[in-house]
Amino acid sequence: MLDDIFQLFSQKSGLSSNAARIGLSLVSKFLLGNAEPQRASGLMSLLPSGITNMFSNDERQRFTSTQENVSEDEVIDRISHECCNGDREKGKMVYQEAIKVLREKTVRQKQQQGQQQEKEGEEGFLDNIFDSLKGSGGGLF
Repeated sequence: MLDDIFQLFSQKSGLSSNAARIGLSLVSKFLLGNAEPQRASGLMSLLPSGITNMFSNDERQRFTSTQENVSEDEVIDRISHECCNGDREKGKMVYQEAIKVLREKTVRQKQQQGQQQEKEGEEGFLDNIFDSLKGSGGGLF
């Protein structure tokens, strides 16, 4: 399943498989770090284990105990530099594709776990996290 998510993301984003791994990791860390600790814990349980296994124990502990305030611009800049040879527009597109792929995978995982979708969050669990980030200065959500 892990290779499937990276392959899907690589195809949608136009990145090499290695860059796709880095890009998904950066976006996942951004979402987990900016989410409230309880929501981050829930998201970690829905992400493919191959993604969460990319995080150190310290990172996992930090995600579930503290909330950071990293801007979308910062994560897009990191993606641009680490995955797209400094191309900010490509970095923004990669960021948006990563969000779509993660949303799709977490919604599917939540459905497989037999959990009911929340009425106001029919798009899935990530929408709850996005809602919490809207108030923290995020602009792309």
